[in-house]
Amino acid sequence: MIRISKPRLLPALAGLALALVVACGSSAATPALRPTATPTDPDAITPILATTVLEVGEQRVAFLLATSKGIITAPSAMVTPVYLDGEVSGQTLEAEFNAWPYGTRGAYSTHANFDRAGRWRLDIAVDNPGGHDQTQIEVEVLEESQVPAIGSIAPSSVTKTLATHGSIEKISTDYTPDLDLYQLTIKDAVANPMASVVVFASPAFCTSPTCGPQVDAVSELQNRYDGKANFI
Repeated sequence: MIRISKPRLLPALAGLALALVVACGSSAATPALRPTATPTDPDAITPILATTVLEVGEQRVAFLLATSKGIITAPSAMVTPVYLDGEVSGQTLEAEFNAWPYGTRGAYSTHANFDRAGRWRLDIAVDNPGGHDQTQIEVEVLEESQVPAIGSIAPSSVTKTLATHGSIEKISTDYTPDLDLYQLTIKDAVANPMASVVVFASPAFCTSPTCGPQVDAVSELQNRYDGKANFI
């Protein structure tokens, strides 16, 4: 039986986990992104929230910071959650930069405690030589979301496999598919004692640098950790 959990045991999976969330994250409850400087300012920082569904309690918060020159890759950024209905500031947290498996991009992540539902703002400060060093993101924190929480049992989904559909073309848009990724259903993985890595992607349609390489990255990890984890 597998549970939704933070990356552990397989260090190489930790960076990939964040990349998958950013590339294939939920579109529900997408907050307004409000940089502190105007978009016409070439030195402005534009924040991009990766974890778009947040609920009351401790939550992993991930975001990218971009300027007209590209993605900011400073080792860390400082984040202060502020509850907007009363301007109550929370603890200032350090968000570490996590490079993605391919290219030069990456995202910042930290764990923040939201003690109530409602409108929050993330005040972000980062080292950005020659440009602005602060920006903000407004988010809506839900009382409870439909996303499975860390520690909960993963849903026993009967996903498509080669055994049930026969032809790889019926279940994958990948031009060069790794057949090993289409052997198990998520239901099979839930019943399996090993850790599981599941990527939700459509390779033929995920062509951006943030989305496109993820199936290839999972395939490489499957070759490296064959027999030590389930890969779907």
